[in-house]
Amino acid sequence: MNRLCWIYLSFCLIGIVLPYSQILPWSMQNGWNIQQFINDLRANQISLFAWADVSVSAFVFLIFQEIERRRLKMPPSWIPIISLFLVGLSLAFPLFLLLRERHLIVKSEVR
Repeated sequence: MNRLCWIYLSFCLIGIVLPYSQILPWSMQNGWNIQQFINDLRANQISLFAWADVSVSAFVFLIFQEIERRRLKMPPSWIPIISLFLVGLSLAFPLFLLLRERHLIVKSEVR
């Protein structure tokens, strides 16, 4: 792995730790109360702003990763998509960039 792969991997770890550092204490306090979760997501205009921003970004990511995967002839991978829904864009995007970079390295070594 090159330096860029290590950077992307570091961002993957940060992308797991930061969101879960917030949701785990919340779930310890509230349990997995879906109604409370939705109420807290819609608590005020700022949380709605953040939710809208992340939703649009996640949608753009899904399109981008599929276009880029096809352009580079990368094999299909559900890992970034699954990570988007299990953790969030903070993991899915750097994970896709890591897989993309590894694909480019292997591709350049074959030549």
